[in-house]
Amino acid sequence: MRKGFEQRLEQANRELKRVATLDPLTGVGNRMMCDEWLADQPASTELNVIMLDIDHFKRINDRFGHERGDQVLAAVAQCLKTKIGGNDLIVRWGGEEFLLILPGVSPLRAHAIAESLRHAVEQLPLLPSEEPITLSLGVSTGSTESVNATIGLADAALYQAKRTGRNQSVALTQSSEPDQNMK
Repeated sequence: MRKGFEQRLEQANRELKRVATLDPLTGVGNRMMCDEWLADQPASTELNVIMLDIDHFKRINDRFGHERGDQVLAAVAQCLKTKIGGNDLIVRWGGEEFLLILPGVSPLRAHAIAESLRHAVEQLPLLPSEEPITLSLGVSTGSTESVNATIGLADAALYQAKRTGRNQSVALTQSSEPDQNMK
């Protein structure tokens, strides 16, 4: 009898952890999952961060309704999941922003992945008006030791992509000039 109780308790704890670390709308991780994932990485793991935002998302909600906006978020998340590797992490960072962490990938490869994601999402038939969904992306490189600074740099690159026309990726490193890859 006690063994059955312990098994049910373990199962309930696993379910609670799953619910606590996944975004219910998109099925990708949330910030709690990000913190746990980072805590499990070796101290000096090199990683690349991609911060991305759906361009003009408020317009989608305003024109087509929040239900369609939710469908867009879920479809974009699914597209991202199909395009990244098994060792990579994807989380819904907030609103229409997603964060991807790619360990063991070169900075050039990370930028190529960002561009691949941008093109893949643009091809998704999500809106009745057949308007494409576009992304702005920021890419940065760092390590688990400086992950907050690396995320901050990716965020700065994302906002540079937005300021300079949207629908593009910008890569920033602490020691270089921005590298824009325009549409």
